Amino acid sequence: MSCGGDGGSPILTAPGLPARAQRLTGISLVVPQTVLRVGQSVGPLVVRGTYDDGPSATVEAVWTSTNPRVLTVDESGLVTGAGVGTASVTATFGPWRAEAVFQVVAGPD
Repeated sequence: MSCGGDGGSPILTAPGLPARAQRLTGISLVVPQTVLRVGQSVGPLVVRGTYDDGPSATVEAVWTSTNPRVLTVDESGLVTGAGVGTASVTATFGPWRAEAVFQVVAGPD
């Protein structure tokens, strides 16, 4: 499968099948847990794109953290607790955004 488009919503095509424009209708995050200890990591997180004819597929996102002092996220979606507090991670794919809120707690002494 490949994903491409004309600058708007990506178009999904499958090898050997006639191309039919499948429009992306949204993205969502797959997050296994939202409470981390300082120094603990989870992920990499997965972003699923949903298309107008029903299927969903993993998409490559750009990741950001609202507060890197509390929570970091690398380019693959690996999230790590950096300091006690609450922060969000945002995945962006084209015009679409999905967000998850994490709580980071103190680790064991």
